Amino acid sequence: MTPSTEVPPGSNTEQRAAELLMITWVANELGIALRPQPIETSTGARVEVDDVDDGRTVLVEAWAHQGPPKAAQ
Repeated sequence: MTPSTEVPPGSNTEQRAAELLMITWVANELGIALRPQPIETSTGARVEVDDVDDGRTVLVEAWAHQGPPKAAQ
């Protein structure tokens, strides 16, 4: 039996890889380092974006998806 190369439903491997490429491109284009970092506001609310620069002047949210977004997206 030959192993299947079909991607199982719900797999987001390609989506995550595309998002990483998008973030890397932005960092290179702007000449900055980006890394995941939660941000806490003065009210205590916590915000999570994909990547942030050290000065918190650039916030990046990359979303690679085909088709219409779901309500939560």
